Amino acid sequence: MTDHAIPLLMATILLAVIVICRRKGLRMSASNPWIKRSVNQYNTGKAAAMAVIDELYAADFVWHRGTGEVINSLKNYKQSQSEFFDAFPDLHLSIDDMVVEGDKAAVRWTLTGTHRGERWGVPPTNKKVTLARAFLFLCIR
Repeated sequence: MTDHAIPLLMATILLAVIVICRRKGLRMSASNPWIKRSVNQYNTGKAAAMAVIDELYAADFVWHRGTGEVINSLKNYKQSQSEFFDAFPDLHLSIDDMVVEGDKAAVRWTLTGTHRGERWGVPPTNKKVTLARAFLFLCIR
């Protein structure tokens, strides 16, 4: 695998995803700190991010990943996030753009981290990676 394989692989795997959250009473609005809080917890580390998942996401949460995979339970989402932190323990998210209208939010962010564990079948490279991501959040009450 070439030195450029990890960034190219990651850039092509996850370009856009749709997250459907079902939280009673949750409405997306410019003043709703839900997305920012989630990002802040991720930037604090794996333990903080994992601890807040139950509070921020509903049990019937659905994540349509850019790979075509659908994660359709909170349990599977937690497993996916735990594995991601294992692969990139120093990950950092930054929100580049966010547009909110009604129950929808479009977020473009950048993730950086060091590839220290296997991910997507690729052994650790110990190289810094940058991944640009776009998410569309839909909140269904």
